[in-house]
Amino acid sequence: MAARVHWTNQVKALWLACWNADSVRGRKLELDHFLGQHDVDICLLNETHLRLGEDFHFANYVCHPTDRLIKEGRTAILST
Repeated sequence: MAARVHWTNQVKALWLACWNADSVRGRKLELDHFLGQHDVDICLLNETHLRLGEDFHFANYVCHPTDRLIKEGRTAILST
């Protein structure tokens, strides 16, 4: 039995956000509220202050951190 693709005229918009975290560890609730309020699909975070190799888990999102050799800043991308 072959699968059949059903096309509709409805298109979901892709919502992007850029957020200066200034350390994500202490601002998870604020970030959660922001993402939920604006239904963000992809969020670009700068100044995460995550340590090299540190995991950052966030409900309904996959975190893609950048492990840079310098201490300051660091960035991450949250995607659904």
